[in-house]
Amino acid sequence: MKKLLFFFCCLLICTKATYAIDYYVATNGKDINDGLTLSTPFLTIQKAADVAVSGDIVNVRAGVYREMVNLKANGVTYQPYNSEVVTINGTDLLLNWQLTEGGTYQATMNWDVTPFWGTNQVFADGKMIDLVRWPAQTATDIVMPTNANANDVTANGNFFIIEDTDFNEPNGRWVGAQIWVNLSNLGYDGQGWTGVVTATNQAAHTITVDFGDPPRLGNQPWNVGENTEYFLFNPTLAGVNATGGINAVLKNGQWFKSGNTLYVKTPNGQAPSATQIGTNVIEAKRRHFAFYALNLRSGYTIKNFELFATSITTDFTPSNNRATIVDKANNITIDGIKAKYVSHQTDMSGNWQDQHYNWTGIVLRGRNNILRNCTIQYAATSAVSVSGFGNKVLNNTIYDTNYMCSNSGSLNTGFICKDAEIAFNTIYNTTVMGINFKYSENSDINTPNLYRIHHNTIYNFMRRSGDSGAIDMVGQDGKWIRVDHNVMYSTKPYRFFNMVHGIYFDWGGGPNIDQGHYTADHNIIYNVPAPMLLNHMNYNVVYLSKSTRYFNQK
Repeated sequence: MKKLLFFFCCLLICTKATYAIDYYVATNGKDINDGLTLSTPFLTIQKAADVAVSGDIVNVRAGVYREMVNLKANGVTYQPYNSEVVTINGTDLLLNWQLTEGGTYQATMNWDVTPFWGTNQVFADGKMIDLVRWPAQTATDIVMPTNANANDVTANGNFFIIEDTDFNEPNGRWVGAQIWVNLSNLGYDGQGWTGVVTATNQAAHTITVDFGDPPRLGNQPWNVGENTEYFLFNPTLAGVNATGGINAVLKNGQWFKSGNTLYVKTPNGQAPSATQIGTNVIEAKRRHFAFYALNLRSGYTIKNFELFATSITTDFTPSNNRATIVDKANNITIDGIKAKYVSHQTDMSGNWQDQHYNWTGIVLRGRNNILRNCTIQYAATSAVSVSGFGNKVLNNTIYDTNYMCSNSGSLNTGFICKDAEIAFNTIYNTTVMGINFKYSENSDINTPNLYRIHHNTIYNFMRRSGDSGAIDMVGQDGKWIRVDHNVMYSTKPYRFFNMVHGIYFDWGGGPNIDQGHYTADHNIIYNVPAPMLLNHMNYNVVYLSKSTRYFNQK
């Protein structure tokens, strides 16, 4: 009977393998086709996702696909056919333009992106252009933009007043607009923050902002003062109309949206393209994700696609039970993705420490999932959010990220992360930390090194903030997380920021609590002001690491 049972089990396995199906998708296909051959492909990836079942493979032919694919089944593989270049694009083209005035053109854009995931974003020829702002953007490095710097900042109750002799904008233009302010001033702890302008004075060169609480001035964390970095953006329609209209406000390479109308001045000042080819092709973000599962799925593979202005999430509701491991999203592989502009946020008004954890960039949430061999460029905050149990982030390149200066870093570990492996990644050109592994822990304090951060290379980090490091943890007992064999260096520190570390372990429970439990070994740290911080940390092991102190040069 045992032999007979074994025979039938083998037969079932072979039958399943025999009936696994290859589906095909192509830009010249039709969703009424059967999708079973190269000559009868589906038109959309979504159609293939609707019919595929576990073990099936969805092969996508070369081209651009503007869709958001809801994964309907476990265990399906999604891949380009025969290594062809397949781009999944989160934008829609805008081609029907009318000249408004001067160099300003308008088109109908009858959508806004879902606010939870981010804000509207517009591109010209594949490069992000700015929501109307002052000062105008001239820098080519998205991480180090053209921003204003205050000559002085004073306080009045819950308001602060910026004085800037470069500010000569008409009175009222920016009242009600948003302002982004870098609260990391003079090298202290802080991140980007957004608020609302309540008054301006052209003659006095001042901008008044409602901070909500008495602002901090001078030499302390989260402060504003002399040299505070800021910019104004997103004025109200009333402010625009009262000071010359849209054409007077817009600069080349900027956009403004009122209702369903998008106004644009192209970077070169010429007319937007009326086709999909040539220069000044304008696209606007519409979809946050290329792949997601409205109902949690497991065991699927997504590999070798190119993504533009879109991302991938293994959990479509990361704000629900954010400190809970999502078990149903398990054994998922995301491999070989080349992504640009994975997420875009402009709201920095929330929690200064935790606002953008758990849900930005590529979201790897669940159990035993892998993100590997990917290249990710451009994200407003984190480019990767990983949380859950046993997840792995391996051999990825992550760069030009966190241009809004979020405390979440380039990669964050959400609100629960156990026994992860973050290894062999290269992270560079970012405003704050490279890896923020707050809320992480080794699952068993008696079995060290189940959670490891190792063999990563991180450089040009902390470019616009202070009091943190390439690899950062605060307020968590690690239960013997191991941080080892990493290389950390920074060649371009920003202004006064000398409170920059390679490894930053802060408040792992406090001085009188039996907590801490981290191992740091075989790390190399150079051209960094301070190699390592151990602040209110107990029961740590640090050994066999090399460091070279950064030497300030004028």
